[in-house]
Order: sequence, then C-alpha cells, then structure tokens
Amino acid sequence: MFKRKDGLWQEKVRISGKDKYFYAKTKAELIKKIQNHKEQEDRGKLFECVADEWWDRHAPTLAANTLKSYQPAYYRAREAFCGEYIKNITYCDIQKYLDSMANRYPSLKVKQTQRLVFNGIFKYARKMGYIQIIQTDGLECTGTKTKRGTPTAQNIEAIKSNVHHSFGLFPYLILYTGLRRGEALALEYSDIDRKNNLIYVSKSVYYINNKPYIKEPKTEAGKRAVPLLSPLKAILPKNKSGFIFCDGDGNLLKEYRVEDLLIKYRRETKTQFTPHQLRHAYATILHENGIAAKDAQEILGHAQISTTLDIYTDFRESRAVELSKRLNSVIT
Repeated sequence: MFKRKDGLWQEKVRISGKDKYFYAKTKAELIKKIQNHKEQEDRGKLFECVADEWWDRHAPTLAANTLKSYQPAYYRAREAFCGEYIKNITYCDIQKYLDSMANRYPSLKVKQTQRLVFNGIFKYARKMGYIQIIQTDGLECTGTKTKRGTPTAQNIEAIKSNVHHSFGLFPYLILYTGLRRGEALALEYSDIDRKNNLIYVSKSVYYINNKPYIKEPKTEAGKRAVPLLSPLKAILPKNKSGFIFCDGDGNLLKEYRVEDLLIKYRRETKTQFTPHQLRHAYATILHENGIAAKDAQEILGHAQISTTLDIYTDFRESRAVELSKRLNSVIT
C-alpha cells in the first residue's frame, strides 16, 4: 500500500488468481474498501443476478416452443430465491421448492422443466466460478404424467362428417396423417405425392408474438414421408399450389387466427379435441391395423422408439381392460 504522486492511496490485492487494484483518498478508506470487497467476494453473487446472466445467454438458443415453457420456470426460480446469495442455497432448499409445487402444478412435466432451469443456472454458476459445488444433482420430481388420450368415438365421427366445414380439413388431415399441429400448418400442396400416395413432411410452423415462421424439424426423424390415406386423398383439392392452410392472401395463418378457427369449429360441430389428441388417434389407427412400433415411429416422426412404445403400451393396457370387462360379462 502506498501513496501516489496524485495523492491517492493504492493497493494491489490478488483475488481468485487475478490482481485487482484499489484506490482511495485516505489509507483508512482504502483499507475499508478492500475489506468490503473481500466480504462481498465471500458472500458471492445474488441468485437472481446469476439467473439473469444465465437467461440472457441461454434464452436466445432456445426454440420458440421451448422458450414458452422455460420462461415461466425462469421467473419462478428467480422469485423463489430472490435476495439470497447463490453460495448459500442448498440442495435441500431447491428440493423443498420443487416439492412445494405439487399443489399448484400437479403436472410432472412442469416440475421437470423447473428442475432443468435450476440445473442450468447452477451449472452456469459453477462454470463462471461463482460456486464450487452444483446443488442440483439428484433432484427429484414427483407428479402426474399427463396422458393425452384419444378423442371419443363420437368426436372422431363428427370430424369425419364435418370435413367440409370452413376449417374442417385441418382436424381431418391430422386425424389421417398424425402430423403435429405445426407440421400440418406448414404443409403445402407441393408436399402431396398423389402418384405414390405419400405426404412429405420437412418443415413446421412456430410463432413469435403471433407471427408465423417456418423451421426445420428438431431431429432428422421429423423429416419423413407419411402415407396418403384414401379418405384424405379424396378430399384434398387437386391442381392447387401454396400452403394448404392460409389466409386470403395465401400467407401462413397467424396464431390467434388458428385458435379462433379451432374454437369456432369445435363450437359449431359440438366437438372436443386437441390437435395432439388427433395425432394420438392416428397412432391408434396404426396400432389397430398391425403396424409395428418401429414403422409407427418413422411415420409419427418420433426421435426415440421409447415414445412410440409408451403410446403402444397404453393401447395394449386399454385393450386388456376392455377384454377383461367383456369376458367377465359373459363368464359366470
């Protein structure tokens, strides 16, 4: 510590392997400044500051749909430990928070996403040297895994009989192709191969602030050829170009417009379904017609065979229950 020619006191301190210079008008002030800095270093960074740093870097790398689920989890994490230093947060603190979500968020997926966000923040903190131990290893999530069942037989028949409704082709197409909502919305007439009875899936629609954008599938499994079934082939218009589902100018539908059209369709046809449930119904058609799980995986565009097997297992269990009821009704 020494006094410079300009009258300031200066001291060089080595912190975390790096030299840091401190300056003050008096020796006592300089000592106090160094002491405060060391105390701050011992406390570390506030959790919300680290969470913000992680989010600013990580959010731009997320796909639009992933961002929608991650953003609420980031806000929840920030609120849960606001004002606390990240060095002081323990595994038990985070596990206790995840357990407390049970009443508000019974869905297992919500808590799994929350765990991913916590894990991302703490891994970032370790990488930046803010902490030495990652406190998120081994966190457990409990909850109910939401099963997306198929629409009722009445709903399916209504979808078949209302194909000529103003938006009737949309649910009808998903029912007979198993496409995801975004894949169906991105479909063009040029993707239809009538000669070979195939539909080529190579893109999907996603939304940012209601505006539609086109993206390629997240995995190679998403790029695929889907059978063009006869009922759908008979309904699809011939000799047309552009997007199958579009506005009056031939442009992709905005998100609010898709929702409005679906609400109107359900109300006027007295049906209840989601596009994903129709995709599930298509998987039922594959299963009931003896399509092997591996072939169904390719048709549905699942990256992992386990996803397809889970769906097929649900079908087998439902079928077993049905057969049990039938047998018990006739055997005395």
